[in-house]
Amino acid sequence: MPRSIREVTFLALDVETTGVSPLHDRVVEIGLALGRLNESPRTYTRLIRADRPIHPRAREVHGIDEAMLADAPAFHETVPEWETYLLEAAVVVGHNVFEFDMPFINHERVRAGYDPVFLPGVDTLRVARRLLPGLGRYSLRSVAEALQISVPGSHRAGWDAQVTLRVWMKFLEKLERNGVRTLEDLEAMHLLVPPYRDPLAAEIVERFREEGEVVLRAHHPEFPAPEYRVIPVWLRRKPWWFFETRMERLLRFSPEAIRGLRNPL
Repeated sequence: MPRSIREVTFLALDVETTGVSPLHDRVVEIGLALGRLNESPRTYTRLIRADRPIHPRAREVHGIDEAMLADAPAFHETVPEWETYLLEAAVVVGHNVFEFDMPFINHERVRAGYDPVFLPGVDTLRVARRLLPGLGRYSLRSVAEALQISVPGSHRAGWDAQVTLRVWMKFLEKLERNGVRTLEDLEAMHLLVPPYRDPLAAEIVERFREEGEVVLRAHHPEFPAPEYRVIPVWLRRKPWWFFETRMERLLRFSPEAIRGLRNPL
C-alpha cells in the first residue's frame, strides 16, 4: 500500500571527521535530526573520540580539535544512544549523504560490531540540483539560503543535520504542491534511493567482524597484486569496497568486478 509522505519519519544525519577517507579517517562528531513533515524534530549530537589526529584541512572546516575530544566517548560507546533514531526512521536524508556521511557511518558501525544502515535514502544535494536549477553553488548553506532557511555560522554536525532536515521539508512541501504524495512517487522521480543488500557484502561484513581483517586473494589482470585487505564501505545505492594492498596502494572495485573473480574470498 502506498505510504503518504506525511506519515514518513525522516532521519537527517551529518558527520564531521578527521579527514575525507572512510578507510583511513574516523568520525569525530555525529548529528541527527528525526522528524516528519510539519512536526518538530528530535535532535542528537555528540563529539566522538578518534584514534588518529585530525587533518588540518578538516579542522579548518569544522573547528574541532583533539583537545575537544579528550573526554568524548569512542564511536561504539555512542551507538546505543542514537540507535533508536535509526529504528524509528523510514528514510535517511543527507547532503551528499551517499558519498560522504553514509560511508563513514557504516564503516564505523561495522568496525564497532553493528550492522550497516540499510534504509532508503534521499540526497538533498541531488534534489536541490533538480528543484533549484541555475543556483550555481549547491553547498548546504547555499541551498538553505535559497530556501530562506537561516544557517548557523559554525559548520558542525548537529546544526548541519537540523538544517538538512529543514531543507528536505521545504523540498517536500514543494513536491507535494506538484502532486507528489507517497514514497513511491519519490522513487518514481528517482529522488528516493532504495536500500541495497548484497549477499557478498553480508559475507564480507561477517568475516570482517569475526577476523578483524578480510583478505581477498585473486589472480586477475585487473588486480595488480595477489592479496588485498578488504574493508566494506557503502557508496550510492550499492556497496563498493576499498581494497588496501600490502603496499598501501588504494584501489576501488565494484561488486560486479568482485563477482568476476574466480575466488572472491
